[in-house]
Amino acid sequence: MAKSIREECRRIAEEALRVGTIQKPEHCQQCGRVANLKMRHKQYFFPLLVTWLCDTCYRQMDNAWKPPGWLDSKNPGDWIL
Repeated sequence: MAKSIREECRRIAEEALRVGTIQKPEHCQQCGRVANLKMRHKQYFFPLLVTWLCDTCYRQMDNAWKPPGWLDSKNPGDWIL
């Protein structure tokens, strides 16, 4: 079964993190808080371009990048932000 572009992007980024190609910072790149950070991709076409965010900033960014009704589209290409 083919993986989604999101899953493949995450797999590539996690492997890059594992081998040291990218590094996880100690602080949230949005607010500077020291917390359990999550990897966030703005665009799945650039798997090594990630932003590291705390839970609060992750949720805020996630909601900010999704225009109202974004899942109403029947075209999956519209779902890629």
